Amino acid sequence: MAALTVGIVYSSDMGGNARIPVENVDIGASIKVEFSKGLYIHFENSSPPLEKKEHVWINRFPDIKSAVEHRAAHFESIQNISLELDTGINIAEAVNGGLFGKKNRQIYVRYTA
Repeated sequence: MAALTVGIVYSSDMGGNARIPVENVDIGASIKVEFSKGLYIHFENSSPPLEKKEHVWINRFPDIKSAVEHRAAHFESIQNISLELDTGINIAEAVNGGLFGKKNRQIYVRYTA
């Protein structure tokens, strides 16, 4: 039984903080938001397409490309992609703070011939 499962999990963290002096008191504030969601698709016993198409995205995943080119009977891969941002902010030398963010993507591919 041929089967293909492709899944992706999106997760993000973002937030910021600030220290604001008001007269002789420093007031601090911060916020942090986290969320994630997952999507997947599963195919079983589907027919191959009548036309052969070029999939440019596959070049970014050499292990998947190699499995396809060598007609592997079984393949499983988990890829992680991460992007981070962390910056400081100073406004008129009175307000100090920062912004941060992180995005993660986890891509899962499993194929069985």
